[in-house]
Formats: sequence, C-alpha cells, structure tokens
Amino acid sequence: MTRIMELTELQKMWKELDERITRNELIHKEEISTILKTRKRSYMDRLMTIDKMAFYLTSVATIVFFYLCLIRSIYKLYPDMVIIGGIITIGGSIMLAGRVKQLKKIQKENNLEKQNEYVVRYKRLFYRTELAGWLLCAIFIADICFHNNPDAVWWVIVMFCVAFILDHFIYHHVRTAVKGIISTNKELKDMR
Repeated sequence: MTRIMELTELQKMWKELDERITRNELIHKEEISTILKTRKRSYMDRLMTIDKMAFYLTSVATIVFFYLCLIRSIYKLYPDMVIIGGIITIGGSIMLAGRVKQLKKIQKENNLEKQNEYVVRYKRLFYRTELAGWLLCAIFIADICFHNNPDAVWWVIVMFCVAFILDHFIYHHVRTAVKGIISTNKELKDMR
C-alpha cells in the first residue's frame, strides 16, 4: 500500500514539476518575444527618423532652391539647371514621402510574412531613390561644368562629396536596419 502511495505521490510531484517547467517556458518565450518586438520597433524607429529627416531636408531644399531661382533670376540664365535642380528636389521629396508611407505600412502590418514583403519593397524603393538621386546629381554637375561656371562647379562638387559621405553612412545604417527587421521577424516566426 505504501508503494502505491509513494508512486501516486511521485506522479503528483512529477506532474507539478512538469507544470512549473511549462509555465516557466511560456514566461521565457513571452520575454524573448517582447525583446524581439522591441528590437524590431527600434529598427523601424531608426528608419522612420532617417527618412523623415531626409524628407524635411529635401522639402526645405526645394523651397530654398525655388526661392533662389526666383529672387536671383537664375532661371533666365540657366533654365536647364533650374529644371534639373527642380526635378532633383521635387522628385526627391516625392520619393522620400513614398518611403515614409511604406514604413508606415510596415508598422501597421501584423502578419510577419506580409511585413517582410513590405520591408523588401522598402529596400527596393530605397535603392531606386539612391540611384535616381545620384544620377540626377551627376547630370546637374555635368550641366554646371557645361556652363563653365568655375565657382559653382567647386561649390557643387564639395556639396556632392559631403552628400556622398553622409549617404554612405545612411546607406549602411538603412541596410543594417532592414536586415535586422527581417531577421527579427524570422526569429519571431520561428518562436510560434
């Protein structure tokens, strides 16, 4: 009789221990999930900050550019430069607004697979924006060189180099954040 009681008690203790372990695993999974979601939110906040700042700066540059064109009457002397500059500033603002909109879509989406799809779209949009911007800037510099304005050429080349250095850091920052979001989503998916 004591053996049966010992066996019953042992089974009861085993069951309690198993329940405690299961509860601890659930708590542990929830903590890991919270950490991963926080990490993903941090990456998203970084991307949003970069794109919003770039959008605001490009919008201000657009206003300043057209203000200078109208006040200094540059459009009369160099209409092609004004057109190219306008395309760069207005096009840049529109493309950056599209990137911000794509980031908002990513933030609203709860489905991890769909979210990864949106992140890949964002990455493609980022690359297209970068490529278009640098091509237009190169055309702008070539146009200034064509008009043979030495002061403007050096000023624009210096600005181009500064922008290139800044863009290098932004590019790597965005690339790291995109990879981080995708890997975090993969980890969250694997936990389910």
